[in-house]
Amino acid sequence: QSAHYGRGTTAEIRSYKVEMDELSGVTTLVVKAEGRQRFRIVSSWTRMDGILMASIKILPDKPTADVGEAARLPSLSRLKGRSTFRYSPSDRHKDPYGFAHMTAWPSWVYRQYDANLLVSKIETELREWTDNFATLSLPRDPCRFSYWVASNLLLDDKLRLEMLSYDNPVQRLRCELAILRDCRVLTCKECNQKMADRSDVFSMSQSGPQGAYVNPHGYVHEMITVRKATGIYLFGRPSTLYSWFPGYAWTILQCAGCHCHVGWKFTASNKELLPKKFWGLCRAAIRPALQTERRSS
Repeated sequence: QSAHYGRGTTAEIRSYKVEMDELSGVTTLVVKAEGRQRFRIVSSWTRMDGILMASIKILPDKPTADVGEAARLPSLSRLKGRSTFRYSPSDRHKDPYGFAHMTAWPSWVYRQYDANLLVSKIETELREWTDNFATLSLPRDPCRFSYWVASNLLLDDKLRLEMLSYDNPVQRLRCELAILRDCRVLTCKECNQKMADRSDVFSMSQSGPQGAYVNPHGYVHEMITVRKATGIYLFGRPSTLYSWFPGYAWTILQCAGCHCHVGWKFTASNKELLPKKFWGLCRAAIRPALQTERRSS
């Protein structure tokens, strides 16, 4: 078993409430929580009453260091006078990689590991994913930003756990950027039927295009919202009962290829609402079709 499965995150409970289903009489505790700190399980055991317990170690993230810090060693100061490259103090502020000529590596190598530059590149990719990117509330810290991206990418649990094992935010950002650039299409996880293009993804809230929603039976659905979907058909009639989006009626979506449940179509029952319709795809039912996978197959 992979060592990644011994990792997880602590959760801060934001709200909770007890709900009872009038038809079945079943009582459910609904909890909304947000991940906070990575941890590694040191040991685990089961109590006499059946509750699983664990001893954990919090895994702090390494700070995002200046990429040129290691290059600007005091021992390299003697080389400054011998260099044929001439720059003034003002030029140094214009080019943050002006130190590169004193090292064995060109400046483009250092750009690959600049956290702020990686954040900027990811934001450029995200603008292609959602046309309302400007309305999103994004963390400015590169470390927190890397976790926001990981939570909104359509990743399987194995890859998410692998990202949790990264101690360096730069490594996490580089991995996320590679996935964003490689993904163009969202497909059914069971039969690879195309569901949506990445340009169809948009956000219904400031937190991002993906969210967690709880049904009346306490089951949590992680869902990503898209403006249009293909390779699906509607099952049943529209209903506004327990709708996650007030003013919208939902209809079950099933895959046209394997007939699995893949999400819901939401249609505005209030004529003043925009958009008039959109689709919600379950994260558990879809996957990103990466170009590297298609080339290898």
